[in-house]
Amino acid sequence: MHTPEENAKIIRSYIFHNEKDKLAQFAEDNHPADLADAISDLPRKERISFFSIISPEKAALILPEIEPVLRKELFEEIEETFLSRILEKMYAHDAANILEKLPEKWTQQLLDFMKHEEAENVAKLLGYKENTAGRIMTLDFFHLPSKMSVGEAIEELRKTDIHHISYIYIVDDSYLIGVLSLRALIAATPDTRLYAIANKDIVRVTVDVDQEEVANLVRKYNLRAIPVVLRTNKLVGIVTLDDILDIVSEEASEDIYYMAGVGGVNEDELLHHSIPNAVHLRLPILIICLIGGTVAAGIIGVFEDTLAALVILAAFIPVIMDMGGNVGTQSSTIVTRGLATGSVDIRAVWSLLWRELRIGVLIGAISGVAVGIIAQIWKGIPDLGIVVGISMIVTITVAAVAGAFFPIFFQRIGVDPAIASGPVITSVKDITGLLIYFSTATLLIL
Repeated sequence: MHTPEENAKIIRSYIFHNEKDKLAQFAEDNHPADLADAISDLPRKERISFFSIISPEKAALILPEIEPVLRKELFEEIEETFLSRILEKMYAHDAANILEKLPEKWTQQLLDFMKHEEAENVAKLLGYKENTAGRIMTLDFFHLPSKMSVGEAIEELRKTDIHHISYIYIVDDSYLIGVLSLRALIAATPDTRLYAIANKDIVRVTVDVDQEEVANLVRKYNLRAIPVVLRTNKLVGIVTLDDILDIVSEEASEDIYYMAGVGGVNEDELLHHSIPNAVHLRLPILIICLIGGTVAAGIIGVFEDTLAALVILAAFIPVIMDMGGNVGTQSSTIVTRGLATGSVDIRAVWSLLWRELRIGVLIGAISGVAVGIIAQIWKGIPDLGIVVGISMIVTITVAAVAGAFFPIFFQRIGVDPAIASGPVITSVKDITGLLIYFSTATLLIL
């Protein structure tokens, strides 16, 4: 197996020597994901030449694997009629996923150039709300009528052109009544009716269910695919394990970017935008940090006399702030992830907060006693050790509870809870930590 760089070199050689037949064969002999990696290393002009030479069928497999920014370049240069032929060869949900990231004008033009049936399927998926089961489902699934015999079903299975079949869906006039594994089908006698051996206890989702909930159900019940139905129970599609893996990756990236304060923006935009646009995307949430930092500076100003009376207090500000921040981030990350996977029940909020309170107190006590002893030994001021120790305990406890509270709060008000692990909670921790520290020092030392 060649590296992406080696494959890119081979492709460039075929293009340079105008060896179109060899390039087309090379494309057929290699996996679409490997080709996508290779052409990412090609100059723009050679990427366009590559797609103009290979077959639409192969291009349809490669395009979904390419970074969106490179896809957009190709869509700007390749003729619409040829692009529409490529889109026709794709699975409808892959085509919909590509078109939804394009300007609406482009999307409509490409749909107009596509064959009616394929365009209708793609448009149907685009009609569902983004990030729902309806938008991500595939329309290619194997279903059979309930009254068909096992022998007839096996014959239909031999004739189908659907490549990946995880389950056989049993229907009555398109309404889902059961699901059947391939093993159960093969093990049954030929004259048995499908409804007699179908599993009637079906895990299903409606078209409007959020994709994250779909992923949670697939994980919970160890499914290889999950049927998607209308509210009338009419079967309209399935979400496959491949789709679930994409969702998990997408949601994980989204949560990570939210924690960094750049949520709501796709990875392509963050990595490939111009410098001014990148600054525009990243600056707004940092303004919250700036405001929080200004408030924190104001708190220090209020306790200026306390700080002037015992300058050594300043030496312990970083360790108290950092420990509070670390504990708050831990709690927030654990709760946010738990909400995403369904392992945290939002209804058990008080139980969760009580747990984090106890954890915060224990961690704070251990850390507070340790740093308090260090402070007292270092400067020989008994009250300094007490102040630092108490401040550490209270700050860590508050940070632990706040880290658990904010994700739940944001979830309740309909905001992605991952945002709570970013600059917002950092600002809250800084402000409360300084208030606790200097208030304690003022009460016990001055």
